[in-house]
Amino acid sequence: MPRPTLAQKVADAIARQITDGALQAGSKLPSLREYMRLHGHSKNTVITAYEHLASQGLVEARHGKGSVSYTHLRAHETGRNL
Repeated sequence: MPRPTLAQKVADAIARQITDGALQAGSKLPSLREYMRLHGHSKNTVITAYEHLASQGLVEARHGKGSVSYTHLRAHETGRNL
């Protein structure tokens, strides 16, 4: 089994925050720049992690004013809205 990438590890950590209730439905994830500053990850790593969460339907990307905000949509693995 291949080792998870750093982006996958970041996405998994955010998914855990979602399942643990630390991120409520409708709440915004930190901006890319803020997440980079807080955790020391590169922009590409954070973008890839957020895109992975969006592809799983856990967050929604909202474009506007030159930036993208990611909003938590639903609980991971349960498929139910919070």
